[in-house]
Amino acid sequence: MQEDSIEKEFEEDNRRNIKKHKDFRIAAEYVADLIKKIPGVVKIVLFGSVASLLEKEYSRFRKYKRFGKEMYHECKDVDLAVWVNDFYCLNQIL
Repeated sequence: MQEDSIEKEFEEDNRRNIKKHKDFRIAAEYVADLIKKIPGVVKIVLFGSVASLLEKEYSRFRKYKRFGKEMYHECKDVDLAVWVNDFYCLNQIL
């Protein structure tokens, strides 16, 4: 019975990771669209796990490791690099 509840929890965590990846991509696009309008901004690049296709990996959580199943990567932040040609625009970005 406990394995069934862990399986359900695993699936819920997987769905949550997929949604978080999607939400972070939407947020990154929204922020990048705002920043690119600031004079002095030359280039914006999204990098890191949110920029990549969502991949599965073996879980780092002990309760899932014993099943040997892969789950989708858990994104925790958005990485944006911003190139500027005028340091005065930094106040508007921050």
